[in-house]
Amino acid sequence: GNMWDLIVMAILRSFESCPEDMSRVGDTCVDVYEAPNIKDEKPLIMKTAFEAESWCEDKGKRLCTMNEWVNACEGTYKEVPKLIPNSGVVKSPGVCNNDKSWILPSERALTRHGMREAMREELRLWQGEPSGHRLGCVSSTGVYDTIGNVEEWVKTKDGFGYALMGHYWSKASLTCKDRVT
Repeated sequence: GNMWDLIVMAILRSFESCPEDMSRVGDTCVDVYEAPNIKDEKPLIMKTAFEAESWCEDKGKRLCTMNEWVNACEGTYKEVPKLIPNSGVVKSPGVCNNDKSWILPSERALTRHGMREAMREELRLWQGEPSGHRLGCVSSTGVYDTIGNVEEWVKTKDGFGYALMGHYWSKASLTCKDRVT
């Protein structure tokens, strides 16, 4: 019946190889690096969920679901990270880009003024690094920077909403399940 066809297709898909710049995560392929998925390139930032979704579609891809994101992230830390008391900073400095001090943004500069002021504020806030810069910040599936560096859009469980995962700018991401909705 129809159910068996779906199961067989899912099994066959799990054996297909992924493109060179993607990693197999369950029955799907996930970009190895943050968008634009190029090692040592500055990741894309300050995009809406709709812009991110459109960017993916233009490349024949789609946003990860939350579950796919968590699966792609698992194993990033070799041990459970611990916080330095009252700081929000991970005790594993240098592993992932989530150990810097948070900078308070000016919402006014980002949203109510011209593009030049917004770009100046973006530069002031920037603490990101080129994708794949920290070689130890890689998951067991070979995906880099899922914890820290920049936030990435994912589809929520219901499939109609969006969340930011792997965040750093709003608070240090400590686990693969941390998200901002």
